[in-house]
Amino acid sequence: MKKYLMPAFLLLCALTFCRGNDNLNYNIAVLGDIHFDDWKYHDMSKIKHLGIPQSKHVYNKDGYYSWRNHSLWTEINKGGSVEKNTPLNMKMWQKYLPDLLNAAAAKAREVNARYAFQLGDMIHGDCYTLTLHKSNLQDSLKQLTSRFDKVLVVSGNHDTRGTDGRRAWNEVINPHLDKTVENLNRKNSNYSFTIGKDLYLFYDVMNVDVEFFEKAVKANPGRRYTFFISHVPLLPTGKHAVRSILSDDITRLFNLLESCNAIIISGHTHKISMVEYFDKDSKRRMSQFIINSTVRFPDKQLEFKESVPGKDAFAANAGKSKELWNKFYKGKVKTKLHSNGSGYGILRVTDKGVFMDYRNISQNKVYTYKLR
Repeated sequence: MKKYLMPAFLLLCALTFCRGNDNLNYNIAVLGDIHFDDWKYHDMSKIKHLGIPQSKHVYNKDGYYSWRNHSLWTEINKGGSVEKNTPLNMKMWQKYLPDLLNAAAAKAREVNARYAFQLGDMIHGDCYTLTLHKSNLQDSLKQLTSRFDKVLVVSGNHDTRGTDGRRAWNEVINPHLDKTVENLNRKNSNYSFTIGKDLYLFYDVMNVDVEFFEKAVKANPGRRYTFFISHVPLLPTGKHAVRSILSDDITRLFNLLESCNAIIISGHTHKISMVEYFDKDSKRRMSQFIINSTVRFPDKQLEFKESVPGKDAFAANAGKSKELWNKFYKGKVKTKLHSNGSGYGILRVTDKGVFMDYRNISQNKVYTYKLR
C-alpha cells in the first residue's frame, strides 16, 4: 500500500504547485466598447414622440464634472444619439465586430485566458422600455458568452442609459456575475474578487460606491497587484481629456487607488491609450491602458499606428477642469500612447510584471506594453 502513497502524494503536490503557479501567471482577454445595437431594441415611436431625457452638465459634491449626468435629467432631446449612432453601430456589427470577437476568442483559448473582460458600453442603451433594454443586454451578453468561457462586464455610461436601464442591468447582468465568479464580492453593480494575491475592482461609474472599494482593499492587505476596471478612465491623456475621466467622489477614490499603486484598465474614449502616473514625493505610481473595440469609423480604426499626441493647447481646459488637472495630474502623468484603432488585448499577469498585448482588428501584429 505504501508504494502507492508516495506517487499519489507527489501528484497532489504537483497539482497544488501548478494551481499556485496559475495564480502567479495567468491571462485575461480584454475588450473595449462594443455598442451592440439594432433598431429593434429602440421604441422609436416613443422616442420621436416623447424624446430621450438628457441633461446639461452636472457636478459632483467636489464640484467636478460628473459622468452620472443622465441620471439627473434636465432637458429633452428628440432622438439624438439613437438616430445618429444606431446605423453606425449596426454596420460595424454586420461587417467587423463578429470577426474581431472571433479573433479575440481564438487567442483567449490559445493562451487559456482565465476571463474575458468587457469594459462597458456593451450596448448603446436608450431602449425606452424594460423589455427592450433587457433584450438588448441579453443578446449582447450572448454574443460574448457564446465565444468566451467566462465573461465579466463593467457598467458603462450607455449600459443603463434610459428608461428602466438600471433595473434591466440588475435583472440581467448581476445574476450572470454571481454565477460566473466563485469568490465574488458584490454590492449592486460594483464588485470585486481576487485571483491569488491580485485584487480586481470593477467600478460602475453610474452607480458610485467608493466605500465598497475601500472595504475591499482593506480586506486584502497582502495584495500583489490591484486592478481597477472602469469604463471611464481615471487618468487623462492630457489637459484636453480631463472631462473624459471619471469624477464622482474623485478625491476619495483617487487617494485610494494611488495608495494601491493601481493598474487601471478602461474603455469609453474609443481610442487606444496608455498613461503612466508617478508622484515624485510619495513615490506612488499608477498605470492605465484604454482599449477600444468599436469600428464606427473604419477609415481611422482599421489601421493602428503607435503615436503620442503633441503639445496640447486645448482652449476648453478652464474652470473646474483646470482645477482638476492642477490638483491631481499636473507634472505627474505621461501619455505613452494615444491613437486611433480597434481591437482587443490580452492582459498578461506574471510574477515578473504586468503586460498588455494589443492586437488591432486588421493587423497581424502584436504590440506589447508593460504596465507594471
